[in-house]
Amino acid sequence: MQVTTREEWGAMPPKKGFSKLGEVKGLVVHWSAYPTATNKESELAQLTQIQNLHQNDRGWNDIAYNFCVGDSGTLYEARGLENRSAAQGGNTRDEINYNNKHYVAVCWLGGSNPDDQPSKEAVAAVKELWRKVGGDIRPHSSFKSTSCPGKMWRKWIENRLTFVPEEVKTAEVVKETTRFTIIKKGDRGQSVEEIQIMLNFVNKKPIPIDGDFGNKTLAAVVIFQKAHKLTPDGIVGQLTYAKLIEANRTTNKRKEYKID
Repeated sequence: MQVTTREEWGAMPPKKGFSKLGEVKGLVVHWSAYPTATNKESELAQLTQIQNLHQNDRGWNDIAYNFCVGDSGTLYEARGLENRSAAQGGNTRDEINYNNKHYVAVCWLGGSNPDDQPSKEAVAAVKELWRKVGGDIRPHSSFKSTSCPGKMWRKWIENRLTFVPEEVKTAEVVKETTRFTIIKKGDRGQSVEEIQIMLNFVNKKPIPIDGDFGNKTLAAVVIFQKAHKLTPDGIVGQLTYAKLIEANRTTNKRKEYKID
């Protein structure tokens, strides 16, 4: 995962030391609510603007997020993977503390318009960060009443950062519009990681997310297929893949207003 460090983008130092992250439960997506940065120059300018807002105008220790991402597909280090964010929010002080302690925050450098659409490069970068972080992926609006991160990001998250939102309305559309390669035991790579992430989200027993379709992944696929009345052959074909997307979308909606 390629990340532009604080030093590389010219961040000011924090006012004091950071509190450390606890056990990470997942990744939360935010937007900056600024006009979408369309190139690296405007991304760097917006990063500086956000840090100045958070540190000087609001009096916070530092920029609130762990990472920021631009439409160029560049990830920018803010507080990093070891430190708590100050961005998540909640309905009580205890909820706010919990959410900041256990969830990594990534902010898209855009969102001045509720209909703003992130680039595929930005989504891919967030997906790569999610693989690194592990756990769930949630919109900021799952923690508090807010339009952040906008309806397009919420659609992306609902569909596990897998498809362009407009193309994914039902499992039938997935079958009709997606170029899909069967995934089976012995396969390796990002497609296998994606399957493993989705299986962990809906199955009770987690498996390693290592991109290797071995016996544990095979067993998890069979369990999922049996639970959803599919042929339990351990092969992820179109029907199994479409059902995984549907199950992840449903599970994500059930979790949307839960803290844990």
